[in-house]
Amino acid sequence: MEEIVAMVAILGFFISVSTILQTYLKNRHVERLALIKFGQNASVFGQGKGSYKPLKWGLGFVSLGMGLLVGYIFDTIFGADGPLFVFGFTFLFGGLSMIFYYRYVASKLEDTTMVEEKPSPKTQLDEMDDFML
Repeated sequence: MEEIVAMVAILGFFISVSTILQTYLKNRHVERLALIKFGQNASVFGQGKGSYKPLKWGLGFVSLGMGLLVGYIFDTIFGADGPLFVFGFTFLFGGLSMIFYYRYVASKLEDTTMVEEKPSPKTQLDEMDDFML
């Protein structure tokens, strides 16, 4: 009986994941077709922002691996009863990689974008006067 329950649970999981994935892809396709129909481009999906995604994932996996390794080393040196060091160093290195990624991407985006000068309040009032006339 337990084998049947386990088999149903596994099949249910894979059916659920495939249904969710199929629904997501179909909805995305319909949205993009609607954009094409109305003469819009797909820039609303933010595809240009994804150039740093491999860096984010790479930093994440490397830092989690380093956290697990350093945590295991500390765990064997100090002989802790639980996985205190492993979890602690995993979260520490993961958080440090997120901070590094944020600072790196922010500095790159700051270098590439030009700061626009905001018009002075007097200029805005002058434009309003021109509009009123």
